[in-house]
Amino acid sequence: MIIFEAWDRTVRQLKRSDGILAVFLLLVFAYSTPGITSNEENYLQLAKQYVDPDWIVGSKTLTQFPGTRLIFQWIVGSWLQWFSFESTVVIFRLMLALLFALSLDRLRRVLQFGVMGYAILLMVLYLPRQSFFGGEWLFLGVEAK
Repeated sequence: MIIFEAWDRTVRQLKRSDGILAVFLLLVFAYSTPGITSNEENYLQLAKQYVDPDWIVGSKTLTQFPGTRLIFQWIVGSWLQWFSFESTVVIFRLMLALLFALSLDRLRRVLQFGVMGYAILLMVLYLPRQSFFGGEWLFLGVEAK
């Protein structure tokens, strides 16, 4: 009896994650750009200089008061101590896509849409219109927002 309950619970969780995976892949393919954008490059430099002031000693342009970028610079700058700019961008883009996929899948379940129908709805009605407002900057840009 316990085995059947565990199996049933596993099957339900797999069904639940289908929508997350579909939306995640859709976001990654729709908004991932190869390389680092110029905006990301600026913010990554500021983050690295904030965490490691000896990275470029005496820099006047990269030594700015962080203001509203404080949390971003602390988190991303810490990653930049161990990973390259390119690796950090890939890791954080995937994390952002996963966070959006989790929230968009929750909306899918509330609206009681099937996975394929919701994916098609996102591709046709929602994702193309985002370029007018924010495009990849809003969704998968690794920069302070």
